[in-house]
Amino acid sequence: MADKRRRHPSQAELTQQEIRAAAPRMMAGAEAHQRASLHCLDNPKATMPSVDGLFFPFVSFELLLLSIEQSLRLILLMNYSVIYPVHNIFWLYKTVLNKSSSDGLRREIVNRLNAHSGSLGMDSIADGDIRKCFQKHDSSYSSFRYFGLDNKARSTLKWEVKLYEVKLLHCVAVSLIEMNEREMRERGIVIYKSMRKVPKSKMTDELQDLMARCAA
Repeated sequence: MADKRRRHPSQAELTQQEIRAAAPRMMAGAEAHQRASLHCLDNPKATMPSVDGLFFPFVSFELLLLSIEQSLRLILLMNYSVIYPVHNIFWLYKTVLNKSSSDGLRREIVNRLNAHSGSLGMDSIADGDIRKCFQKHDSSYSSFRYFGLDNKARSTLKWEVKLYEVKLLHCVAVSLIEMNEREMRERGIVIYKSMRKVPKSKMTDELQDLMARCAA
């Protein structure tokens, strides 16, 4: 009989050199998707009856979930040298907390989140509130990406989001970015924070290839 038990995503262990090379890109991805999410949400065209009133908020939510996913995977990468190829933010969050040897990481996430949520006039948020929201949206990234369809093109129930959840998740996204930025600075890992013009003669092959792709 075939084993139908649910399998955990496989983990890949990276060397310290690979981690230092990957971390800046993962950090940039988390921050880029968080900023793009806000840009879509604040776009003046994202209002009804224009169809953009539907398109922009839903794409914004998809980008927000991807930012959180990338930040959680970066925590696992820097602290435990492993990478999990999974979109499930609830599973990633539980894995982060389970691997932590103390309750400090959980407290820092909650404290930072409440510092941001307080400025939005939200009530105090506990770890249980984060878990509940993450569990509801554990597979929403894929669902929102395909506008309510699963990977077999069938309708899914993961197609509903409340304003409170959007606010909570935005606060989580910013908090995780801050935590990873602090960790990277402490480790002396480069962080992409500004752009400067580099003479072509001093560009690495990798940067020249990236510029060529952007210009294509």
